Amino acid sequence: EIAARLESNGPNAAPAPSAQDSAGSARPGGGRPSPPAPRGSAPRAQAAVAAEPREDGPAGPAHDPRTFPEVVALFAEKREALLHANLMGNAHLVRFEPGRLEFRPGEHAPRDLANRVQTLLSDWTGRRWVVSVSQDQGHQTLNEQAAALAAARKADAASHPVVRAVLETFPGAEIVEVRDLAPIADSNAAPSDGDDHAPVDPEDSRS
Repeated sequence: EIAARLESNGPNAAPAPSAQDSAGSARPGGGRPSPPAPRGSAPRAQAAVAAEPREDGPAGPAHDPRTFPEVVALFAEKREALLHANLMGNAHLVRFEPGRLEFRPGEHAPRDLANRVQTLLSDWTGRRWVVSVSQDQGHQTLNEQAAALAAARKADAASHPVVRAVLETFPGAEIVEVRDLAPIADSNAAPSDGDDHAPVDPEDSRS
């Protein structure tokens, strides 16, 4: 608008006020302009939006765990890191059914572990849980079970001829981790009409 007015009236013509400037300097019916809002204050429209109540309702009950690993996973989901760690490494499962948990606490388990687990499970699921301590031996902890599984996988991998040859060729080498590469190879395989892409040998995937 300013450029068009300069073209028609010459360089000395004063530019017409824009609609935004007019709205800010005058009010309908005349009168003095409103004073500027103090610095740091929020406009009324924004303040009204911020004052509206949130429509989010209360969170519903959590999924009712059906197994002990699901109980432990729920504590991880709820970010109860300390209780989750104790359930993983200091709880020997003796008996489990939905709504009832019985375990033998490990040497380093806190004394109130059962009470705290019972209270939180009842609050989260909306049903009464009974968590008790037992003197029976029970199963290995979840951490012990995971370690035993990892050791078995390493022993199985070490028996593979290719892996055994690598360990013998490079003294001091060790198997750090065993991963199943077959699903990755299958997902990356592209269909082909020819023999350019040979099928993945499961034995090669394990190595």
